[in-house]
Amino acid sequence: MSSKSGNSLFDARAKSHTIVIARGDRVRHWTLPSWGLGVLAGGATLSVAAGVAAIGLLLSSDRVIQLMLDREVRTTNVYEDRINGLRQELDRVTTRQLVDREEIGRQVGNLLSQQQRIVGQFERLGPLMEQAADHGLIDTSKPDPTDTGVLSTSGAADPLLGLRSQIEDVSRTDLTDIAHLRSELLPSIRKTVGLVEEQQRASVSNLSQQVADKVDRMTDALKPLGKVAASTEGMGGPFVAASIDDTFDTQVRQLEQRLAILESLKNSADQLPLGDPQPKGTVISSGFGVRSDPFLERAALHTGIDFAGLQGTSVRATGAGRVVSAGDMGGYGQAVEIDHGNGVSTRFAHLSRIDAHVGDHVKAGTIVGAIGSTGRSTGPHLHYEVRIRDEPVDPQRYIRAGRRWAAL
Repeated sequence: MSSKSGNSLFDARAKSHTIVIARGDRVRHWTLPSWGLGVLAGGATLSVAAGVAAIGLLLSSDRVIQLMLDREVRTTNVYEDRINGLRQELDRVTTRQLVDREEIGRQVGNLLSQQQRIVGQFERLGPLMEQAADHGLIDTSKPDPTDTGVLSTSGAADPLLGLRSQIEDVSRTDLTDIAHLRSELLPSIRKTVGLVEEQQRASVSNLSQQVADKVDRMTDALKPLGKVAASTEGMGGPFVAASIDDTFDTQVRQLEQRLAILESLKNSADQLPLGDPQPKGTVISSGFGVRSDPFLERAALHTGIDFAGLQGTSVRATGAGRVVSAGDMGGYGQAVEIDHGNGVSTRFAHLSRIDAHVGDHVKAGTIVGAIGSTGRSTGPHLHYEVRIRDEPVDPQRYIRAGRRWAAL
């Protein structure tokens, strides 16, 4: 019983399967045990699963690769955008620096041109300052502590020293330090240039006014002498409006004109007998004009001034000129006459000694003789005359004008 039962189980396990494949006239068949068929079915299942898995893996790999490629593209685009932005910013910075350098170079060039112009103006003023110094308008013996040095003939002060040193600073400064140049150095130089030009114009204007004031005083001193003094009132010409840029040139031309007038007045005065004729230790004994004649005791015109003094006291010329007469002149006794030009002459009479000769050129202060009592005279004295075109005039006009002139 049990044996039968056991064979049934074994027979069940050992049951085989036949696989028949027919193709046309050909028929094939295989007999497989049950476990073989299971293995075959399991292998087929695994193959299908593996294929499905492979297909899924392949599809998944392509998606990952596409995502990675997309990410790489996006990253590349971001970097390129950043690089382009940096390049543009660099171009802007470079362009701005170039523009700034060009602008700074232009400003420095302008400052150098201004400096050169100021130097040229000082060179132009040099002769005028020397001329003004010759007339006592600029004191070169002792420096004025308040003087800015803008108009100085001593050469001790250099008005452009600060300007030169600052421009040298620009040449030594790295142009990459644009902020320092723009905010500090260039404004400082412009300020110095402005101050120098302002001081220069103010000094020229001040000096010109001093010259004008002295011309007025000189004219006033010579005015009592009439037409002998040079006229300073004649002027004219068409009106031509001046621009602001011509201010300095206008001031310099005005200074030149006033110095020319001053020089003309000085030259005129140098030819006039403005020296004091009164010999040392003498007194005025008779003035110019109508008086009682000392010999005839009746009214007569006295054509000069008498200075009574000791015999032999030196008599000096009162102005530059040429001796035109030296010797006996009748009632004048021993006398000397000097021609000062422009019809003006002086006469020294009653001399005891003559120290000049006809043709001599003398200057103010030159000894021409000595007090005496020759000719029509009552005692030792100097008879002094001033003549205009051989007509006697009051010598006091010239004496007073000479004193005022000496005080200028």
